[in-house]
Amino acid sequence: MNIESLRCGRRVCYLGWGSLAVLGLIDASECNPTFGADSEDIRGFVSGGFQQLHNNEGPLTSLGRQFCISHEDFQRLVLPHLNDVGDVEKVARAVRGRTSNLHAVYHHTDGDTAAAGQQDDINKLCLSTLKIPWPSSASESLVHMQWELSTKLVLNAVSTGAHILKGKIYQNHMIDVQVTNSKLYRRATRLLQKLSGRPESRCEEFLLRAIYRADELTCDITSSDITARTNAARDRTTVVPLALVCLLTGCSVSEAESHLEQQPIIREAVEACLS
Repeated sequence: MNIESLRCGRRVCYLGWGSLAVLGLIDASECNPTFGADSEDIRGFVSGGFQQLHNNEGPLTSLGRQFCISHEDFQRLVLPHLNDVGDVEKVARAVRGRTSNLHAVYHHTDGDTAAAGQQDDINKLCLSTLKIPWPSSASESLVHMQWELSTKLVLNAVSTGAHILKGKIYQNHMIDVQVTNSKLYRRATRLLQKLSGRPESRCEEFLLRAIYRADELTCDITSSDITARTNAARDRTTVVPLALVCLLTGCSVSEAESHLEQQPIIREAVEACLS
């Protein structure tokens, strides 16, 4: 299944059209702060790119690769040797020419024979397809809302499952959270407290050690506000796992970093350090 891709060092890409494609962008964007994922791990691409989104600032592709979100960007960056990416079947054929790891989710309204023919062609190209049927009697607006809700649930299952297999979950908690704002800072502190059983003040101390990569905290660090701390954490990786290993084993920050570098699957790295 495609959720195995992250564990194999690859990526998961969502390609879609209209509001359903936007849900793919949303799900992909949530993976970085939630799982500490790289921006390339889960990517979303929408037909028409920023023009389809009616973005007030216009195209943001100049800000970097992660802002390239059109099907043409997918063609250029992910499948550089393919061309003529157009409708659903063309995209499926283009991707199938490069990899067999292709899966589809589509919605089918009872009695829509025109769409059924194209869906049969896509079925032949994909390793798996999830067909979600809807009655023709429902109103168009209600059906589309149901499409969006069910699509988001499927995408959540894919991205969460992929990160579980990659080892981003520890004791049923998303441990590799990015500490990039006050809400996530507090969440990280509570998470350390729950997993270690240590007092909140002790957990925050080790969180700061992990953020600043320091075994001894200076007065400047301890007196800093949350904004300064989250700014310092913005470019840091594995902050919470690092803090947890130090907190439970008593090892130094550098020793904990070494343990985590040797075992890229965070769940297994933490368990190995504690065994």
